[in-house]
This record gives sequence, structure tokens and C-alpha cells, in this order.
Amino acid sequence: MRCKQLLFVMAMLVMAGIASADPIAVGTEIGVDFGATPSAAGTNFNDAGAATGTVSLPASLLDTSGVAVDGVSFTAANVVFSNSDGNIGPIDPSVSDLGFDATHAEDFMGRFGAGGSGNLITLTFSGLDDSLLYDFVGVSAFNGRDLVVQYASGSSSVVVATDSADPSGTLTGLSTDGAGNLVINVTSVADPVDVAVLNALKLIVPITTSARNPNPADGAMLVPVTTDLTWDDPTDPNADEFTYTVHFGTDPNCSDNPEIVSDADVNIVTNAQIGGPLTLGETYYWQVDTIDPNLPNGSPFVVSSTDCWSFTTVPPIPVITLQPENLVLDSAGTAILTVAATSISNGPFYQWFMDPNTAGIGDEVALVDGGDISGATSETLTI
Repeated sequence: MRCKQLLFVMAMLVMAGIASADPIAVGTEIGVDFGATPSAAGTNFNDAGAATGTVSLPASLLDTSGVAVDGVSFTAANVVFSNSDGNIGPIDPSVSDLGFDATHAEDFMGRFGAGGSGNLITLTFSGLDDSLLYDFVGVSAFNGRDLVVQYASGSSSVVVATDSADPSGTLTGLSTDGAGNLVINVTSVADPVDVAVLNALKLIVPITTSARNPNPADGAMLVPVTTDLTWDDPTDPNADEFTYTVHFGTDPNCSDNPEIVSDADVNIVTNAQIGGPLTLGETYYWQVDTIDPNLPNGSPFVVSSTDCWSFTTVPPIPVITLQPENLVLDSAGTAILTVAATSISNGPFYQWFMDPNTAGIGDEVALVDGGDISGATSETLTI
């Protein structure tokens, strides 16, 4: 009897192991295949089948290694058709290199173009980790007919020529909406609008070996001369302890700029460390070298450098960044006018003027606080 009880407990443990799922993490890849043709064995894409309308794949989706990803689900809204087509030929090797095989391009789902919302398929992944960044890869193949399909998410977009040698498009560095959702819109951008099709897709949580998300942002203007330099760590599944070397200076060739920190274990360089306050109106260039002691390839120490980032500080004179809006009020109304300007080390200072000469400039009178006037020397004037 005790042996039977032990076997029963072991069976329960095995069943629990089968039902387990891993949370989404760095290195996770999730594939979705559309159309009635099943994915090839071993590819572990989630098959959406030939459904139309709102196509839903409930949590937890499989990743491409065959493991369930805890809580992550997928929907495709506004799907009008899902079928195979003789015009879809063999998949190009360059697409195969992205992890798609021939069965993923044999059929598709789509929507006939009608302009506006009638030309929109909305893809949504839910249950994602808001702290991670995501890459999206889609295949839109249709040999002999260029449907010109666009994938877009937030401010990122890519256009795919469906009859090209590589009918795939990639969006990188995508963020969720803060509630675990990532939305990708699929449309036809042909002229005139044609059909939007999608054969298969992958959602990837990329492994990055270089520092990312610089602050100040690359190419930033009007940066305060008291700025620090910060960046995000690479995404490393091994949770290694990174160290950083930072080159900083005015040479556009970043590697020729001096090292201002070396083998630092924090991802910030203070204004004092870079010799601040910086020069007004100067363009600076900087680069971060990441030293990773144990990348997955087994190298003991690997140095990965970022691109050469740059920013320009505020100019010696203030620059107005917000102009007051024109107002039309009755005699009993209150006018509130606001202006904003770049800040320099000893300012900016404000002075509002009134020009009684509506025909031109030249008779300006400096306003002073009192009576119906307040804020004459501040950002906001109230009359």
C-alpha cells in the first residue's frame, strides 16, 4: 500500500512538471504561424490556424524551444481572410536564418485594404514584463505581387516588400504600454492601398552585450552643462557583474577621446568626473565599453562598445523653447501668458514687455508688477 502511495505522489509531481511554465525573460523567443498549414515539427510556433475576426491564442504561449511562457497571450484583431495561395513560393534562405521555415510562409492571414481603420490588423501580446525591451520580426510573403506591408509600434515602423527576396521586417527596442501589453499594427501602405498580409511572426526578448539607452540621448540638443552621463546595463541572462570604461570628449572619433572612468562598476559618470560644468554650445562625444566576465560563449572577458553617442549643450545665450499663445479676451477676462527658455548657469532671467505700437516694434515698455499685472519678471505673466 505504501508503494502505491509513493507512486501516486511521484505521478502528481510529474504532472505538475508538465504543467509548469517559465516567466518571459531575456532570450525568450515566441513564434506565431498563421493559416491552415501546420508549422513543421520541432519549430514550436503557436498555430493560429485559419480563424478570422479576432484570432486569440490563450496564455501560456510556447516559446521556440517548446517551453510554455507563463501568462503571455496573443490576439490578432480585424482579420478578414486566412488561406493558402499559389503565389506564395519557397521561403528565402535569409528568412530561414531568422528562424522561419517553409511552412510558415505557405499561407497567411490578412485584411483587404480600404484605407483608415479598414486597413488595419492589430496584433497584441499581453502578460509581458514591462521592464524588458522586445524585438518583433514579421514575414509578409507574396511572390509576384508587392503589397507593401508596414509593421508599426509606437514611433517605430518598418516596410516590407512582399515579393522581395527577403519579405521580412524587424522592429527593435519596443516597450510595453506599462500594463504588460505590446501592440503592433499591420497595414498596407501601397498606393493605392492594397491587401495587408502576415504569414508568421516572432517576438524576441533580445540579449544585448552593450550598454544601452544613453542619457543624454544620442543627438540631444540644449543639454544642461551640469549633466551627468548614465546608461542602462546590457540584458544578460547570466546576471554577470559588468564593469565599464567611458571615453568622453569633443573628438567625433570616440576612441580618441580620453578615458574619464575605467573599470567602473556603476552606470553613471557624474558631472564632476567629466570636468563639468561643460562648455556652453559645445558638442560632446562619448562611448561606453562594457566588460562582461562570462558571456554565454564562454569567453572569460569580452569588451563590447556602444556606438559613438553625442549631445550638444545649451548655447551661451538663452533659447526660447515655449512661446506664449495668442489670446482674445473680453474686458473682464484674465490673460495668462507663459514662456520657457533654456537654462544656463546664471539664468535665464525674464522680463515681459508691452508694445503699444501695433504697427511694428520699437516702442516696447517693460512691465512691472502692480495693479492688474503680476509675474512681469517670471516665466508666467498674469494680466
